Amino acid sequence: EVARAGAVCSSPRRLPAGTPMTEPIIIAPPPVATPASVACAASSTDCGAADEPAAGSAPASTGSAGTSSTLGAGFNVLCTVLGTGLLQLPYGVRQSGWLGVPLLALMGLMACYTASVLGDLLFLVQERRTAREEALLSAPAPAAPLAPVTYGDIGMATFGRAGRLFVNVQMHVTLLMVATIYHLLAALNVHWLCGLDLPSAALAVAGVVWLHVFLKSLGDLAVLSYLNLGINVTLCGAVIAQTLRHPPATSPQRDIVVPDALSVGGAFASFGFAYGCHPVLPDVLSSMRRPREFGRMIKASFVVALALYVPLVIVAYATYGRGVQSPMYETPEISELPMMRVIKAATILPMIFTYPLVLTPPEAALERVLGVDERPCPRLCRVGLRSLFVVFTTGVAILVRTREHFGPLVDLVSSCTSTFTAFLMPCVFGLRLRGIGGERGVGRLELCVNIFVIVAASTGAIFGTIQAVEALSALGGGAATR
Repeated sequence: EVARAGAVCSSPRRLPAGTPMTEPIIIAPPPVATPASVACAASSTDCGAADEPAAGSAPASTGSAGTSSTLGAGFNVLCTVLGTGLLQLPYGVRQSGWLGVPLLALMGLMACYTASVLGDLLFLVQERRTAREEALLSAPAPAAPLAPVTYGDIGMATFGRAGRLFVNVQMHVTLLMVATIYHLLAALNVHWLCGLDLPSAALAVAGVVWLHVFLKSLGDLAVLSYLNLGINVTLCGAVIAQTLRHPPATSPQRDIVVPDALSVGGAFASFGFAYGCHPVLPDVLSSMRRPREFGRMIKASFVVALALYVPLVIVAYATYGRGVQSPMYETPEISELPMMRVIKAATILPMIFTYPLVLTPPEAALERVLGVDERPCPRLCRVGLRSLFVVFTTGVAILVRTREHFGPLVDLVSSCTSTFTAFLMPCVFGLRLRGIGGERGVGRLELCVNIFVIVAASTGAIFGTIQAVEALSALGGGAATR
């Protein structure tokens, strides 16, 4: 059996037409524990077919034996998208003027498109991985399950090891810093509501979020997503209602377009952060019981997000104009209202619930690198390793120290990391892996869409980074906590 499995057939099967032999196609490593169940489970119809589907057909299943329903996966995506981004959006419109409303909608369409592209690439790399394994066997035989395709695998298939390294650094730094922002905002709200000093508030939040170290996969977190989404929808409605009930004493100043490229770049960063779910999408896909429904799930998730975002920013900017603050509930006219105290308290829960969703993928990736599941007492090792991530986010939350740094910090994280993972990398990888033209290649219209997304995202990221750095420098690093 060992000899048969290790031998190369004298007349191996041909790879599917259109699969370049020169591309670095990945042979699956031995199965390891991942944030979701391993791919290519028992169904031979999912894992055994080497032929690529015809153009326009549904992508081949990854064979995931995941635990999440399609609805649960959608809630996981929405739980990642919503949160701090929801409260930052009105400030983004302030930075850009009324131009920000169509810009917000356009970026939602861009993010939905790149999320769909990323899903297609995950299926494509899985198909090529399966085809190569079949080509190396002399006859069909029960193969070990293939590990789920990751974002890093797409980078490897596109640009080799350098591509994998770049993707992994960008993706995991993005998620780590997003979790840090959630930790910071929750600590600031606890500090404001309970009168604790910020270090004590950050430690109190750390004590709660630390409990996620006992959860292994995104499927274990679906119930948190249901609750989190309900809280965010309620908060959105409450903020809109309080805004309409408490207009400013004088007519606010509003702009059609803010004539400052750096300010508009800051708006781009704010909006980009509100759609930055892409790093967790490979884990969401591998956790789905029906991965073929990934595309529909993504589209539905972004429709729901836009339905929450657009009314909020229109009402907030129409009411307060240049006076709107970040987060939204810090706007002077509503910041001291009793209802706002309730809202600030309620926002702590979504931050805490979203924290494990965004931090689980980088934690699981480091566990795979260190071989945690092969070590003695793997559960204890996992708890210890994940506790170090909580220590990091706690330390950063204490060092930031002031609420005024929140908005620029969000913009900086978005410009330097989220822009790459959400907009640039899916387009670049798709163009290189699929090629231009041909049966499964990128057509002319889609090529134009990809070029537009790349140019728009790059320009916004450059101006957004400059604006965020200037804002943080102006605030200074040692401001006292309010």
